[in-house]
Amino acid sequence: MLGTTAGRRGEETADQHIGSLPDLRVGLKTIEVDPPETTLTCNQRPWRTGAYVNPRVTLDADDRWGSGVERIEYRVDQDRWITYESPFCVVGQGEHRIDRRAVDRNGNVEDMEAVAFENWGRNVAAGAAD
Repeated sequence: MLGTTAGRRGEETADQHIGSLPDLRVGLKTIEVDPPETTLTCNQRPWRTGAYVNPRVTLDADDRWGSGVERIEYRVDQDRWITYESPFCVVGQGEHRIDRRAVDRNGNVEDMEAVAFENWGRNVAAGAAD
């Protein structure tokens, strides 16, 4: 029976018989539950005491193989959350704290990370340190 129904198929491929295989990366992005990770860098090294002088802060986030970073948020001295758009300066003498977190396109929110430091800089207008 097999001999009469089976025949040479020639150069046909699996795609022609069962269709193309799904792209697993797309499927993994839709079920991804890992939040992105944020990094904070300053434009200067701290003094020996650990203090800075009106540092410029840059934030970046990576979602590795996930759905991609939707946004980065930060706040200074526990003020309101701000959507990060570009580097910013922290001005004013005294202790400061920067909280940061990122959200990916699936809505996964990174646990807040915080860094505290002393600033020896003077109070200047926010744009003056740019």
